[in-house]
This record gives sequence, structure tokens and C-alpha cells, in this order.
Amino acid sequence: MATAAEAGAADPEALGRQLAVLFEGANALAASCNDARVFSDAGQAAQTLVDIALGATPGG
Repeated sequence: MATAAEAGAADPEALGRQLAVLFEGANALAASCNDARVFSDAGQAAQTLVDIALGATPGG
């Protein structure tokens, strides 16, 4: 959360929780499906969350 605050996220605590949910969800899904590709999907979703939190256009 400190990194999110330093980066200028409007709500660093919320961003930290959202990223933690992505991380934990990706770990659980990768284990249950035996498919590490979910980490790529989670990374793309995380980038979108960070972009929005910093006021940037997602994917831009």
C-alpha cells in the first residue's frame, strides 16, 4: 500500500486489497486448474487497476 500511495493512487488501501485479491485468486486458480497462464491474466487485470487508480487510461 505504501508503494501505491507513493505512486499517487487515489485510494491506496483499496488498490492494495484489490491487487491482493487478484494475487490470491490467481494462485488458487492456478493450483486448482494446474494452469499458470492465469498469472498473465491477473497481471493484465492488475495493470488495469493500477492505471485507473493513477488516473491513466487503461491500456494506454
